[in-house]
Amino acid sequence: MASAKSYPPPPLLPPQEPAIPATTQEQNSLVKLRYQGTSIIAECTPLECENHNTFHLTLRRNALDHAIYLALSHLTWLKRLIGGVRPVWLLPPQLILKKKKDGWESEFEHEIAQYIEHENLQGRVLPIYYGRGSYDNIDGILLSYCGTSLNERQDLTVDALKKKLRWALSWLADRNLVHKNLTLGNVLYDGSKITIIDLEQTDKQKSGFNINAEVDSILYWFKFRQKALREDTS
Repeated sequence: MASAKSYPPPPLLPPQEPAIPATTQEQNSLVKLRYQGTSIIAECTPLECENHNTFHLTLRRNALDHAIYLALSHLTWLKRLIGGVRPVWLLPPQLILKKKKDGWESEFEHEIAQYIEHENLQGRVLPIYYGRGSYDNIDGILLSYCGTSLNERQDLTVDALKKKLRWALSWLADRNLVHKNLTLGNVLYDGSKITIIDLEQTDKQKSGFNINAEVDSILYWFKFRQKALREDTS
């Protein structure tokens, strides 16, 4: 089994503001969310996913809140001191809201527990978990924006993807963490690195998993999807 120690982690970068595809901007709507006892206003764009429960958020902050966010993003010691005064100060400009699926209460709690237990993987191969939030009286979790799924990517070669997948999955394998639903839709790419999402069924198993088999499976479906996209545009 490959070990994460063979793949040194990249430096963690400060919050970025990736562009949102122009085709989705027309669907934006302003929404109010509850987060740690406060209200947050954000532009909300539904994302394409099987359960229609995932949204891209662009926070609407006043000038003061935005200035304080920028200051805290560079001054870690100050963040620890005053960050809890107003939670919105700690959130990046763009987020993902994943709403709890109907009837999936235990899976929802399990996913939160996985993010908390594997905090050291956040920002490396897992999204950063910012905590619980609610929208339309439905509980959800707030996560960092980590790019788009492999279903939508045409800017990756198979060789480049193979290398990035092995690096990402080695972190999970080193902790015997088995995803159980590793599809193209659950692998994100932001132009530099791979992020694994949807931890609802993730579990630890002493036997771990076979990295080569997982990589081969994803690459097979990635090539199949790439071929379909090329045929659609030809």
